[in-house]
Amino acid sequence: LTVQYNERVTTAPPHVDLDDLLTSWELHLRSRNLSPRTVQSYRESGDKLVAFLRRSAIAESAAALPRANLEAFITDQLANHKPATAAVRYRSIKQFVRWLLEEEEIGFDPMAKMTCPTIPDIPVDVIPDETLLALLATCQGNSFEDRRDLALFRMFIDTLLQTSGNGVIGTITSVAGQVLTMTVPNGAALALTIFVIGFIFL
Repeated sequence: LTVQYNERVTTAPPHVDLDDLLTSWELHLRSRNLSPRTVQSYRESGDKLVAFLRRSAIAESAAALPRANLEAFITDQLANHKPATAAVRYRSIKQFVRWLLEEEEIGFDPMAKMTCPTIPDIPVDVIPDETLLALLATCQGNSFEDRRDLALFRMFIDTLLQTSGNGVIGTITSVAGQVLTMTVPNGAALALTIFVIGFIFL
């Protein structure tokens, strides 16, 4: 009687270049229906990482992503770009590493104890009153465009509201004499802020 045992053979995962992994990750991001700009930003950060590893003569594979190499990459970004850009790179690569874990391309999270670069506060210069007056003087006509632009400029001056890519979305809730009250939603939290705009400014 001959008994044959089936032995389980464990082999190391094949070497996969980071370029190939980035392409697979990009397809994954697109399948999640993320915005094209988000996908572009993530992929750009991944390409920057590969370029850094290449310049540093480090093997461009998932095995080349220990914490020390990733921290060196972020340090390089801080040396050549603004802190905000380095922070974007950090967050993008963190998403890439998370995906690598899910795909079992790596066995641990090398960024588990890393922290995002600090973005210092940068003071914004105050626009002089003379400049604001000159700006408002360009909208003194009686056309629809002049009245529209004057109202928008005064709204921004009085409330210090900032525009996003889609502009400011608000609802006028009351008008009393020269004072206008507008409600603006604050992002995903759906909190509301009330702004009172007095057109007698300046």
